[in-house]
Order: sequence, then C-alpha cells, then structure tokens
Amino acid sequence: MKYLGDRTRDNRALTKTDYEKLGRVVGSITKRANQEYDQLVKENPAYENTVRQVMLRMISLQGGELARRQVLKSELVYSSQDENNRVKTVIERFSQARLIVEGSNSEGEPYVEPAHDALVLGWVQLREWKGKDKENLDLQGRLTPAANDWNKDQGNLWTEEESRLSRLRSVINFEQNWLNKVETDFINKSIEEKRKRLAENEQQRDEALEGQISALTALSEARFQDDQLGALIHILKAARILQQLRNSESQWIQEDIRLRTEVVLRQILSKVKEFNRLEDKDIPLSMVSELSFTSNRAILLLDSQGRFVKLEFTTDQQLILMRDSQRIIRFWQSDGTLVERIPPGFSPVKSSSDGQMIAHFVYRTSQSQQEPKANAIRLMNLEGKQVILQKDERDNLMTFAFSPNGQFIASGGWFGELYLWKTDGTTIQQKQTGAGSLNAIDFSPNGDKFATGSRNGEIRLWDQNGDLLRTIEAHRDAIWGVSFSPDGETLASVSTDTTVKIWKTNDGILLTTLNGHRDKVGAVCFNSDGQILASASDEGTVRLWRPNGSKLKGLDDHHTGSVYAVRFNPKQPMIATTSGQGQLILWSQDGRLLRNWEKGHNGTITALDFSPNGRMFVTAAGDREVKVWKLDDDKDKQDFHAHNLGNHTGESHLPTVFGVSFSSDNQTILLGSGSPEGKGYLELCDSESMSCRIIREYDYQVLAVCFSPDGQMFALGKGDGSVELWRKEEDNFKLLRNFNQHDNLVLVVCFSPDGKLLATGSADKTVKLWQIDNILNNTNSITVTPTKIFAHTDQVTAVRFSPNDDMIATASNDKTVKLWNLDGNLKKTLHGHNDQINALDFSTDGQTLASGSNDKTVILWDLKLELGLDQLIDYGCEWISDYLTNNPNVSESDRQLLCLENFPNLKYDSQKWI
Repeated sequence: MKYLGDRTRDNRALTKTDYEKLGRVVGSITKRANQEYDQLVKENPAYENTVRQVMLRMISLQGGELARRQVLKSELVYSSQDENNRVKTVIERFSQARLIVEGSNSEGEPYVEPAHDALVLGWVQLREWKGKDKENLDLQGRLTPAANDWNKDQGNLWTEEESRLSRLRSVINFEQNWLNKVETDFINKSIEEKRKRLAENEQQRDEALEGQISALTALSEARFQDDQLGALIHILKAARILQQLRNSESQWIQEDIRLRTEVVLRQILSKVKEFNRLEDKDIPLSMVSELSFTSNRAILLLDSQGRFVKLEFTTDQQLILMRDSQRIIRFWQSDGTLVERIPPGFSPVKSSSDGQMIAHFVYRTSQSQQEPKANAIRLMNLEGKQVILQKDERDNLMTFAFSPNGQFIASGGWFGELYLWKTDGTTIQQKQTGAGSLNAIDFSPNGDKFATGSRNGEIRLWDQNGDLLRTIEAHRDAIWGVSFSPDGETLASVSTDTTVKIWKTNDGILLTTLNGHRDKVGAVCFNSDGQILASASDEGTVRLWRPNGSKLKGLDDHHTGSVYAVRFNPKQPMIATTSGQGQLILWSQDGRLLRNWEKGHNGTITALDFSPNGRMFVTAAGDREVKVWKLDDDKDKQDFHAHNLGNHTGESHLPTVFGVSFSSDNQTILLGSGSPEGKGYLELCDSESMSCRIIREYDYQVLAVCFSPDGQMFALGKGDGSVELWRKEEDNFKLLRNFNQHDNLVLVVCFSPDGKLLATGSADKTVKLWQIDNILNNTNSITVTPTKIFAHTDQVTAVRFSPNDDMIATASNDKTVKLWNLDGNLKKTLHGHNDQINALDFSTDGQTLASGSNDKTVILWDLKLELGLDQLIDYGCEWISDYLTNNPNVSESDRQLLCLENFPNLKYDSQKWI
C-alpha cells in the first residue's frame, strides 16, 4: 500500500504500472468497493442506482479502453433532493474509503474522480454497468458538455437532434434515470423549443391553408353568376381543405372560417343548375347551330348527294346531337362521353314524332353567297313521296319544326315571315311578324301552341292556327333557340345576350335566368323527361343544366331584398314569402315560382298568415295597409286577389300592424299594431265583412299576436317585454293574465299544435316556454315561471313548433336556426344564412323547415337529411362527378376533389413532443 501514500507524484492515483506491481493489492481495492457498495444498498436499495450513476460518470471510453474521468460536483446535482442526498453520501463514503478523491480544477470548481485505475479497470460491478449502459455512456458523453455549455449560455439547444432527443425523452420518463439536473433541464428545454418550433410551423401551414379556404370561398361567390361549375369546384376545394384540417384535428381552425365555408357551400348547392359541360379537346367546337336529344337508336343523316344515311347506336340512353359551323356532327352522352364524331358532308334531318315523315332544308347557292341559304323545306314520307314547302324563294328560311301530331310544320324566315303549312303542302298561315328575322321555333308537347324567337329579342306564343296569344319581351338581343319542356309548362330561350332563360308558358313569367355562357347562345333543348336542359354557345361549349336544381332547395331567384315573412299553406303545397318593399311571392313546395306580385304592398310586408283552410292569407306592411288575399272560386284559375281589411288602407296617421293571426274557424283575424308614438292596439277583424274593432289600447306597441290552435285563446307580446293571454267567453275574449318575464321587446308569440305550450321570443336573446295550465292555475301569483329557456346570441326573431310537437325551431339575428327538444336540449344548429333571419315555418308534414333572411334567400331545410360538411361535400362531388371525370379540359388537381384519399390527414409532429 506504499503507493497509496506517495504524495510526491503529480497524479495521486495509481497508474497501470503501479497496478501491475501491486498484484494482489488490486483485489483488496475492488473488494473494498464491493463492501462499500453492498453496505449502502443494504441501508437503502435506492443506492444501487445512485452508486451506478455516480461511478459511470467517472469513466470514459478512450480508444476502446476505460479511463478515469474528473467529474464536476455540479454534474452530480439531480432534480430529486433525495437523490442529491444519496449522491453526497456516496461521495463521502467512497472518499473515506480512498476509492475516489476530491479536488478543485483551475477555475476553482470542485470535482471528484476515481482514486485508482484499478477501480476503473478491475471492479467487475463497474464493468458490468458499463457493458449494459454503453449506448447511454456514448450519449452522455455528447449530452453532458452540450448541456453544460447551454447552462453557461455558450451553447444551443438540441432542437435539430431528433433521434437523440427521442432517446433522451424515453430516458427522462423513467423515475430512476441517469440524467442530472442540468441535463434534464437541457433536454426539457430542447423538447419544449422543438415542439414550439414545430407547432409554429404547423400553425403557419394551417393558417396558410385557412387563407386558401377564405380565398377559394370568396372566389366561389364571385364566380357563381358567370361560372357555376367553376364556383362549385372552388368551394369544394375549400371544403376539402377544411375537411382535411378537421380530420387532422387541427387546433387552429377558426370557427368563422368553418361556418362561412359550410354556408357558402350549402348556398351554392341550393342554387346550382349547371352539372356538366361538353367540350371536344381534339377538335374544339365552333358555333353550334343544331342541338337536340335523340329520340331513338336509329338516326337519319343526309349526305352531300341528298341521300339518307342511317346511324344505329346500341345504347338506350338519349344522346345529344349537335352540329357546328365546321359541319361536324357529334353525338354525346349526358355524362360528357363523346360517342361519335361525324366528319363534314352530312347534315341532320328532323322527323315527325311518329317517325312517318322526315324533313330538311333545301339550300340554294349563288356566286355572291359564301354560304348556301335555305329557301325551302323538303318533306318525305316512308314511301318516298315528297313535298317541297316554299313561299318566297328570296326568303332565307331560318328554322322549322314539326307539330307533335306530325300534321303541321311551322317555319320562320329572315324577313320575319311566319309560315304554317300542313304536311301535304297546303298553306295554313303566312304572316309578317315585324320582329326581324324569325330564328327559332318549337311546338308545345300537346300541339295547342308554338313559340317563336326573333331578332328583336321577343318570344311570341301562337295557337295552332297561327294566331298570336302572347308576346314576351325576353332578351336584349336576338333569340336563336326556343324549346318547350316535355310537360309544356315552361319554355327555354337563348340569345346573343349570352343568357338562357326559362319562362312559364301560361302567363309568360320569367322563372330563372341561367348565366355562364361567354358568347352568343345559338341553340337550346330539353331532354325527354325535362330533367336536363342543353344550351350551346359560340364559345365552343355545350352546357348541361338541371332546371329544377339540386335536392338542396332554396327560394332566392326572385326576391328583390330582405325576406321578412315565410309561411306554408296548410292545405296546398304552396309557400308564401315577402321581400323588399312590398314584394309578395307564391311558390310551389318544390321551389317553383307560382306568382310574383312585385308590389303586393307599397312598403315592407313584415306579417303574413294563412287561414287554416288555405284559401286566404293576410298580409300587413309598413305602408299601413292590411290585406286579405282570397282564392278565386274558379278552381281553374287558382289565383288570389287582395281586399283591404278594416280601415287599414294606407293613410299616414294609421298605426303599423306588426302581427296577424287567423282563428281556427277562418272567420276572425287578430291584429297587433303600434303607432309612431309608441301606443299599441289590439284588434279583432271579420274575414267576411272585412270590418275590424279595437278591443284594447296600450301604452306600448303590440308586436306579436297568435291564436291558439282551437281558436279559444290568443296571446300577444308587447314592447315593454310583457305577454298577455286572452280566452274566449261566449262571443267575446277576456284577458286572463298579463305577465312580464322578458327584459326587452317581445317579438314572437307561438302556441304548440296541441295548445298546451306557449313560446315567447324576445329582443333579450331568449325564448321562453310556458305551460298554459301553469298560467291559468296561478292567476293569483304575481309572477309566472317559464318551463324552459332557450338562448341565442342576438335577438330572437322567429319561433315555430313542429307539427307533431316534438321540437321547437328558433331563429335570431345571430344568423342561426336552432332546433330544440321540448325538454330544453339543443338538437342541432343550422348554419346557412349570411345575415339575420327574420322568419321560420314548418311544412305541414314537419319534414321541411323554411327560413327567410336579410340575405334575400329562403332555405328549405330537409330535416330528414343529415347535411354536415361531409355530406355537403359528398353531394357536391356527386353533382359534378361527370364533369370532373369526363371533361377533357379539367385539370388533374380538380379531378382529385372526388376522392377524400387525395386529402390525407396532416402531420402534427409537435404533438409527439408534448
């Protein structure tokens, strides 16, 4: 042991040479190490790990050999105070045993190190630990200096050392790990900073995606008027990205962007009519002059020699036939598949509906004419007998059509002449229309009338004898095509003004205008069931439309301003809406326009109610008029005519009526009104005599009234936040209860269908539900307690019970419709409007809910459908799938919209480092 006491050498520890000279002395050193180690573990098993970690820090691997290492005592400070206490004990005990030595470096920092190479090289326990922890020792050799440098503000965190951080993260999760406090802090800070950087990058990525969503949504709205398919693609892209963010559980989705995207997607799907576009990439279409749906598999064409050629197709599907200015004939399926392309040299012929006769133009040419002009029509039956129809060889015939029974042909010429012939060649009628060239003609399906379109933009309807029935000022420029729908109720027209318009044939009312073409529209036709309308333009496209739109119905084509009232007719499939400054519209329940009074009143119509028998409705407006609209007794007319009610005839001194309600027997109309000075009036009116009487005056305006379903009670809401309940006694009504439970104006009162509940909606943003029995049975109580309270974030404007009493719908200035169970639980919030909602009503079967808004639209919510974001996207992709699949000019990125798999979940690596 003499070498242990030698203080003359610079290094007090034993060298390898000393060890070799010591021989059996080494055994005594490792034996002492084992003794100290065993004693400590006996005292506390936790020392097993402490000794291990302290001693492993005192060795290093140099050239594959173990070597001693000085360890600063600061490196032996751990996060756990218990561990620090144990480390202190280990150092004291091993130092006392002369196994380790303590000292200070040149900077005065205290350290410890093994006292003997023999301890490092010869202690079996330490070598076993080293063998098991070799990877950790390597990692520790890199970690410790990096952590120490960082602790001295001289180094950087390991934010880019992902593999090392991953290993250290698993280490740090073990309670008894080998990391000291500085290393632990270093790793935690590195992980925190890495997560933060990843999160920042992910947030920037997601916010950039949200920016795309907003931009695509705005672009979709801007483009819809002129490019329905393009607008739908843009909003579907926005919705797919939103869906991707949602499915990826992004924490940065902004609620207003989500709602805005869903609202615009729903609105576009409720308005879209175009579903496909036919384009030829190999030989682009030029001006399409002829367009029709084939009626059978065999098609007759006329070749340049005047011979007939028959084409036969194997498909049962109607094909679309078109011929353009290059004289190329093409046949398409409605899904956009090009079936056949016939080169120049052939022209289509028209046949009678029974197939017994065919007809085609006969052309003349002259040296001064670049193009041949048609001046006659050639008719031929199946036996080959032919007739030439011609009245003026100078006239250039522009169009002709067979009558449905095949007995007549009508034609129009360049000089505005209308020709009507029998198919035997007999002239029925020839007249000058005075409207410029007569460019288009079509018979109604039953043959009782035909329509013509002229250069001056007029449509004229004629009876089968050629007598004028009606003139419609249809377009701003020349009309080139007209087509009756198969049911004869509508007529489509196209024009140089680039529009496609659809009209009601019985009264000439414009139903809808289809925009999108960018050049003259030269041809139009319906398919056999009227579900598809094709229009061809000089821009080189044929657009396919569904005139009835999608199954997401909305009423928005004709409103001139905010929609203030919506009501379903309880006995007929009819909806009444009011809009703008006095507009009143009647619609069929599937969204078709029935009647449009542009000036039903001279002011905003804010109140509307149907009589229970459906034969009357009452309207009240800001013009201080109240009108009762009664259905004609003539069932064939089915029209309503207005009658002024009482003295509400529009004089400026009269009060404004805010609420109207019919009694169950159709005889009594309840009115609630208010003067500019704030006075209120309650009136009962007789629907037969049109007389009214005031039964009560108030110091506050009466803003809402409603009869109970049995007509035995009514309720009213006033400007002071109070509600009154009245009951019929003999021939009069008596006030039962006045209760004030709202903090602002009561804007809505509504009874449940069974008459047991009363709902009141207020500007205080609440809807309160009351049990009628509670009100009647507590007449001595000062207050009445509502059964339930429903809340919005802005004033409540409309409340309706479902017909089967299972839920209540509420609407608000917060742009939402909410559906509630009667127990007060919110079932669903409907987002679809861009502005405050003013009106609600359920259809009689309870399957449809109509909502009207300041955004000029009425949404018909199909309550059977679950139309969240996913369902809206699926429906939009279904609508546009043929176009995206078959149109040759669609980009690959647009085609990807059809598959959710093309929008995989985003990666959020920051979540792995939490």
